[in-house]
Amino acid sequence: AFTPTVSFSELSEEQWNTAVGVNLTGAFLLDKHALPWLRRSESGVIIHVASQLGHVAVPGQAAYCATKAALIHLSRAMAADLADELSRCPDIRVITLDPDDPHVGLNREP
Repeated sequence: AFTPTVSFSELSEEQWNTAVGVNLTGAFLLDKHALPWLRRSESGVIIHVASQLGHVAVPGQAAYCATKAALIHLSRAMAADLADELSRCPDIRVITLDPDDPHVGLNREP
């Protein structure tokens, strides 16, 4: 993920475009190219790694928050668009993983 840490008023168009390119367009392109393989194998999972910052906004993280929120909604939109197909191939799934979620436990101390 690309995370420019600057206030919105200082965020450059280049930083914005890089954040969108890395955090959102990268996932989109990977999904587009992975889906035919998943269809052929009739199984697999597309996992988008999101963040709590896709749900809440914090200062200095406008581009990151926006792209992670968009990634969460991309997962939902893909699942909605592919609902009929996915109901015939229940072993193909589109999910969003939020490593900051305390229920996931990825950031817990041992």
